[in-house]
Amino acid sequence: MKSGTPNNTPTPRTIGILLHSERPQIDITMPLYTLYYPPGAFTQWEKPAIAKRITDVHSSVTGAGAFFVKVIFVPVPAGDIFSGGKLDDQLVRITGVIRAGRDTEARQKILRGVWEGMQEFLGERKCEMHLEEMLGENVIAENGKFMPESGTDEEKRWNGNGGPM
Repeated sequence: MKSGTPNNTPTPRTIGILLHSERPQIDITMPLYTLYYPPGAFTQWEKPAIAKRITDVHSSVTGAGAFFVKVIFVPVPAGDIFSGGKLDDQLVRITGVIRAGRDTEARQKILRGVWEGMQEFLGERKCEMHLEEMLGENVIAENGKFMPESGTDEEKRWNGNGGPM
């Protein structure tokens, strides 16, 4: 979904996290999983399967509706990935932005589940992951409506109806 005016400048109605790149700006809310990968790491046929696995893991661990989960694939040009100051064109980096307040067990289940789900697609490549937490009820909106507080009846209605009502 594009954000802002026809020339993609944000408007006051723009809600969400704007991703700035050479591509048009888009609104993204969390949970958001971003995969940074070297050229040729994943095929166009593998990407939907990876996105589904990540979505399934997040939803099964947190109880959040699948419609909340966003997955973005960001190709990184050859020669632009470094580890410890050395070129590392075999690294896949996954960053997950999730709602704050999940306990350690839930966060580790997400990481473990995503890791296990990625093994089929990684081949010889290395994979590093981390989660960042955001206060969903304070800063993130879904389709212009603020997300309900975690664990509330309103959140349960959203999950049961596939999104905000």
